[in-house]
Amino acid sequence: MLLIAPILFTVVFAVAAQGIRELVPVMRTRLSRLPFPGFELLESYQGYSDLDLSHLASVLLFIAVTLIWIRVISESKGLGTVMQQRKSNPIVFYLFAAIAVIILSADAFVFYCGLAARNNGWTETSGYVPIACTALYAAGVAAFGALHQSYHES
Repeated sequence: MLLIAPILFTVVFAVAAQGIRELVPVMRTRLSRLPFPGFELLESYQGYSDLDLSHLASVLLFIAVTLIWIRVISESKGLGTVMQQRKSNPIVFYLFAAIAVIILSADAFVFYCGLAARNNGWTETSGYVPIACTALYAAGVAAFGALHQSYHES
């Protein structure tokens, strides 16, 4: 966990932030420009002055997606309450499944947009590379969720 989480988080932090910037231009607002006390101090430090709202949103998206994968894997193993109520209360199951699919798909789309935006500057990279990397990213986050779920279960 201590080896995989920082590597995955670093990749997601940069690429998802770029995807969020591409999709929602207001997320390009620098954190140092926000009207909160102490945030203007970020302008004084190299590196921190480059942080914007998209970085904050990518952190929150990473946490949300990881927690959703943990819950989905837990439910698929029959350890959660949603799968146990599937026959008696199917609307809860379908609502849970729909929300999970929408959020996980949106995360993959944001990641793809971030890679595609970076891909425009690479001259010798094929168009299928962002698609393949997005599939690998989704599989990696699912595997991370499965690893965390099995670790949490034991």
